[in-house]
Amino acid sequence: VAYLLSDLDKSNDEPVHFSGDMNIFDQPEFDEVKKIKSFFHLLESKKKLIKLLNPYMKENGIHVRIGKENTGEELENFSLVTVPCRVGENANALLAVIGPKRMHYPKVMSLLDYTSKILEDKEE
Repeated sequence: VAYLLSDLDKSNDEPVHFSGDMNIFDQPEFDEVKKIKSFFHLLESKKKLIKLLNPYMKENGIHVRIGKENTGEELENFSLVTVPCRVGENANALLAVIGPKRMHYPKVMSLLDYTSKILEDKEE
């Protein structure tokens, strides 16, 4: 699941864009209904998701968190890869991929790095 959070500090109507949420059903780790329900409750709660991801906006570079390294128990069954980026003159964004703990980390890190550079270059 990929996320783009931007302008988190400006208002309560922060844009949160996500895609690929149904792909989680293809992962064997999430064959338990309880884990899937927890995941979708997190996606439905925009404020909770922003609260969990907002601290990562101030970091530099790509970061990987696995399981209990994540903030909040809602993410302890997942891995989270994040990279903050600048979009435009006054907008900050966070690109994040939430997925299974056994995700292909080098590929995800490369994709996030590439995407963040495209977003930053597009606005120059």
